[in-house]
Amino acid sequence: MLIVFLFALFLRIFLLEYGNHIDLIINTEWGLKIFEKGPLGFYVDRVWIYGWPTQFPLMNLVYGYNMYQFERILWHLSYFREVIITHHFYPDLFKRYFDFVYWFGTENYKYTPYKNGQIISMKIIPILSDLFIALLIFFLSVKNRVQKQGLAILIVFLFIPFSWYLSSLWGQYDQFSSLLTVTSLLLFHFSTREEKLPHALLLKIVSLTLFFVACSVKPTNMILGIIFLALFIKEKYKFISALSIFAPLSMFVATNKVFANSVSWYLFREDILPRVLNSDRFGLVNRAFNIWQFLYPNGGWANATKLLGVATIYWGIAFLVAILFVAIRVLYKDHSIKNLLVSIFIISGGAYIFSTGMVDRYFYTAIITLSLLCIYFPKLIYLWIIAGLIFSFNLYYSWGFPFLPEHLVWKSNLMIRIMSLLQAFVYVVTTIKVIKLVKVK
Repeated sequence: MLIVFLFALFLRIFLLEYGNHIDLIINTEWGLKIFEKGPLGFYVDRVWIYGWPTQFPLMNLVYGYNMYQFERILWHLSYFREVIITHHFYPDLFKRYFDFVYWFGTENYKYTPYKNGQIISMKIIPILSDLFIALLIFFLSVKNRVQKQGLAILIVFLFIPFSWYLSSLWGQYDQFSSLLTVTSLLLFHFSTREEKLPHALLLKIVSLTLFFVACSVKPTNMILGIIFLALFIKEKYKFISALSIFAPLSMFVATNKVFANSVSWYLFREDILPRVLNSDRFGLVNRAFNIWQFLYPNGGWANATKLLGVATIYWGIAFLVAILFVAIRVLYKDHSIKNLLVSIFIISGGAYIFSTGMVDRYFYTAIITLSLLCIYFPKLIYLWIIAGLIFSFNLYYSWGFPFLPEHLVWKSNLMIRIMSLLQAFVYVVTTIKVIKLVKVK
C-alpha cells in the first residue's frame, strides 16, 4: 500500500506546476493579504486585483495559512541548498534543485504578482485530502475484513482523473470538505453507539466541529445537516448532543471575531453571507452534468426559467424534499454504517442531479461516499467507476486540461445532454440498487 501512496503522491507533485485555474490565483490573493496584513478589515477592504472575497472567514484563514506554509517550505529548501553548497556535495548534480528553489520562491507565476511557490502551496491541503480519503477507504475495508477489495478501490480512487485533477491541477477544496463531512457523520454515528457519556460527548464535539469546518469550506454540504438532525431525534442522550452544539458555535464566533475585532453580526449578515450565498452567481446550472444541464444546455436563471409553468427552483426544491424523505427512511431502517453512507449518497448525489444552482465540483461528496459503499456492496464498483469517469469529463468540460485542446468535443449541445442524462441515469440506477441492497421497501 505504501508504494501505491508514493506513486499517487509523486503524480500529484509532478502535476503541481501545471494548469492553475483563475480561482486559485484569486484565492492566493486573499490568502496573501491575510498573511501580510492580518484578517482585521479583510472583508471591508476595497482594493483587490482579481476579485472581492466570496468565502466564509474560516476558509480565508486556511488560505492565509497556506502562505505561511509557503514561507516554511521555502526556508527549508533554502537551508538544504546552503548545506549542499557549504559542504561541496557535488553542486553540479543539484543544478535542477537550485533552479527549483529559484523557481519556487522567486519567479512569479506567468503575469501575476504571486510566486510559483505561493500558488503551489494552495494545493497542499487538497493533495493531503486525497491521501486521507484513501486512508478512510482502507480503514473501512480493514474494519470489514475486505482488505484486498479495499486496496483495489483505493487504487482506482487515487488514479481516477477527477481525484488528481481537482487537487493537483485545479487546486480546489471540495475533497477537503467532503472528507471532513463524511468523517464527521461517521463520528456522530459512532457517538450514538458509545455507552460512556464522556466518550460520546467528545465524539459529538469533534463531529460537529468538523462539520462546521466542512461547511465553512464548501457551504453545499450544509444539506447533509439533515442527517445530524435525524440521528439526534433517534439519539439516546439528547441532552449530551445538545451540549455539543456549543463547540461549532464557539468556533463560528471566534473565526468571525478576528475579522471584525468584535463579534460583528452586522458584518456577517450584511457583507459576508450575501457574497458567499449569492445564488445569482450560479444561475440555473453552472456546468454541472445534471438534469438541468440536460434540459437547458445553454443555462438560464433558476428564478426566471420555468418548466411546465413552474419556476425551476421550485422543481428543484420538490425533488430535494422527496430525496430527503427516501434518505431518512434508509437511515431509520437500520442504524448501521452502510445505511448511513447510503443516506449521504442519496442526499448529496440527488441534490447535485436535481437541484438548481449546482456547480460541477459539487458531486464530489456523492462520488466519495459511493466509493465507500463499494466496500460493503462490491456490485456497485462498475457504477462508481462510470460515475467517476463522467465526473472527470465534467471537470474537463468546465475548464479543459493543460496538455489538451480546451473543450474540443464539448461544444455540441448534444454531447452535453448525453453526458448529463447519463450521469443522472447512473445516479438513479445506483440509488435504486442500494435501496434494494439495504432492503428498504
